[in-house]
Amino acid sequence: MPLFPRLCEQVSTPLVILGAVTALYGAVLAVGQYDLRRVISYFWVSQMGLVLTGLATLNAPGVSGGLLQAMSSVVEVCGLMLIALEVEARAGTTDMRLLGGLVRRAPRLTTGFLLLSASAVGFPGTISFVAEDLAIQGLLYEHQLAAALMLVVTAINGVALFKAFKQTFLGPGSQHAKDLRSFADLRGWEYRASVALMATLLIGGLMPQPLLAVRAGVVDALQKLEPAKAVAHAAPAHDDDDDDDD
Repeated sequence: MPLFPRLCEQVSTPLVILGAVTALYGAVLAVGQYDLRRVISYFWVSQMGLVLTGLATLNAPGVSGGLLQAMSSVVEVCGLMLIALEVEARAGTTDMRLLGGLVRRAPRLTTGFLLLSASAVGFPGTISFVAEDLAIQGLLYEHQLAAALMLVVTAINGVALFKAFKQTFLGPGSQHAKDLRSFADLRGWEYRASVALMATLLIGGLMPQPLLAVRAGVVDALQKLEPAKAVAHAAPAHDDDDDDDD
């Protein structure tokens, strides 16, 4: 953006549309999956669409939100995929049709997935809540329809993750599942890693300024471009006036 401001300004609207379509596409595909890892993977695609949409606004709130969303989604998807792999290691599958009822054997695992899912869809007090709020503020300047679509995408992502949570951890166990009596809960480094990831999301949501400061240089450079772009747009009109005077 600092190197090619004119080019970024020309492709801003197409990139916003591309990001919004990608976010919606990933969210809709996530809802229809039966494999826990595929749900998380398509959710990740949707999150990257949200990031692109925020960055393509080319204003300070939108870019800040996009950058913060990029950082938070890494932590959230890392935690969710870690839990999915732990389920696979214990149950031998991540097919949600063969799971169910894991909350009785692994309450820590269940709680971790629920908290990470809530954070991933922007639960108040987490990093994603701040990131989505900033991104939508940036979209409201010129792309109100995309801002409304982002709210819809967030709702669909919430449905996808809650559906995965319900099928995997709640209800009775599947009749087709193998015997899970030896299914173990989070322990050792798994438990500590999950707690650290959830604590990062919570602390970052309550105190987002240090994370925003990491990418403050990009936002500052963008703000400095605004006067230059205004002068560039005004220059041709000024030249025409001089020609008329001559």
